[in-house]
Amino acid sequence: RSAAGDRPSLLVCPTSLTDNWEREAQRFVPKFKVSIIRGPRRKTQWDEGKSADLLITSYAIIRRDLTALKEMQFDYLILDEAQHIKNPATANARACKSVVARRRLVLTGTPLENSPEDLWSILDFLEPGLLGSRTAFRDYYADIHNSRELQDDLSSRVGPLILRRTKKEVCKELPPKMEHTIFCEMEPDQRKLYDELLKQGRAQCGKMLKSGQKGAGIELLTTLLRLRQTCCDPALLPNKMGAQVSSAKGDLLRELILENIDSKHKMLLFSQFTTQLALVRSWLDNNRIDYEYLDGSTRNRLDKVDNFNENQDLSLFLLSLKAGGTGLNLTSADTVIIYDPWWNPAVELQAADRT
Repeated sequence: RSAAGDRPSLLVCPTSLTDNWEREAQRFVPKFKVSIIRGPRRKTQWDEGKSADLLITSYAIIRRDLTALKEMQFDYLILDEAQHIKNPATANARACKSVVARRRLVLTGTPLENSPEDLWSILDFLEPGLLGSRTAFRDYYADIHNSRELQDDLSSRVGPLILRRTKKEVCKELPPKMEHTIFCEMEPDQRKLYDELLKQGRAQCGKMLKSGQKGAGIELLTTLLRLRQTCCDPALLPNKMGAQVSSAKGDLLRELILENIDSKHKMLLFSQFTTQLALVRSWLDNNRIDYEYLDGSTRNRLDKVDNFNENQDLSLFLLSLKAGGTGLNLTSADTVIIYDPWWNPAVELQAADRT
């Protein structure tokens, strides 16, 4: 608590990270009275939480329990993975901005996901009015991607409120991160399938645009998805259209995994497709290679993390990019494989920095 000591602090995070935050509090502030707000007894938990040092809850609970929160005041209000309020019109953003607290902090590895307006929403939570209205901000910085002057202007305005902690500053003994982009050519049958899908997609999109038919944008995105799946592994395509087609990238991945296991490395493998991870799991099972696995449906996340960190015989952890890219301390790993690049490089960096 602050010197005043009359209010608890509230930390809001994704549901999957509440237990992790409780563990971190036990580690770094063991004298704190910490309580997680969740489940059917929340009204009682909020009442009892007034005497706690730190309350931890999720964005989903904040949205539901606004009535209870209106009767409370906090010392610190901390948002973890604050990109959850990047859209000011959402219930998440409105609920968080309505909570009364002396001080506000946000934590995020991806403050900009889609546009500069993401940053506006986060700063509107921290310092309302600092960047003007949303409309004025959008109009003024409309050409920020092409204007160094506008970029410097925005940086100077928000810079004093941002603390960026880098690994180099925190753990000086760590060696520099080495990054390798590995290319491979598609097999002939894979290339043939790719070209056919590309041709069909172009023809269909062109036909829809020419006729004025709605849905050309959706058709374009579907074609791009099918092409990405073909590059990853044709077996990902629907209706088994690529079931018998080889995957050059899959072959290279298996080679990399075996090579790193032989070299005694511990690896994290990220993919945005859980179906891709399922293919890797099948191969690992057939070859009797032990691994850990985590995606959005995983409930015992911390048990998985602990097992991987503590078991020296486990060399590989498979993770979905969205579910495994935040809130995990996989410090035993020294190698990260991003199997299929994400459209936002910041998300990839955040995932790689789990280790």
